[in-house]
Amino acid sequence: MSEQHYATPKADLSVDAQQSPNPKRTATTVWGIIFLIMGLLGLAISIFGFIAVTSLEMDLPGYDRSTLELDAVLSILSKFGLLGLSIGLLSRGSWVKPMVYIGLVLSLIDTIFKGIVIIPVQASQAINEAQSLGVYGGFYGVAGISLAIYISMIFYLRSDASKREFEFD
Repeated sequence: MSEQHYATPKADLSVDAQQSPNPKRTATTVWGIIFLIMGLLGLAISIFGFIAVTSLEMDLPGYDRSTLELDAVLSILSKFGLLGLSIGLLSRGSWVKPMVYIGLVLSLIDTIFKGIVIIPVQASQAINEAQSLGVYGGFYGVAGISLAIYISMIFYLRSDASKREFEFD
């Protein structure tokens, strides 16, 4: 007994996959995941820092307790800005553009406060010049990375592909 397949007149037609008018780019997903991981790790560290500052009874030379608490709160807020950016990228929300600017402002406030108030005291308590340079170098390196994240996202979201992907007007 042999099987015969019935060939319809439409059997030779191929159906192309429907293309979304706003395709999702892999780069957006990758950046969103990277920023999400960075934000979650940074938030966990900042929360532990806040708990340490508020609950431990220790005095650090050169620092007022309220200064350290303000630094911890600013650090937590800046991490929420990064988390908001990452969630906006992953969800392709049209609100991601304002979130970039909010995150940038929060990060700048945290960086400026830390650079004016916290880092000089740490550097002044260094054992030698090399340690002092390390404090400044580490701080400015991290601040540069943070600034680069937000500035690159501003340019990334201005591209035509991003305007289509996020349905910006």
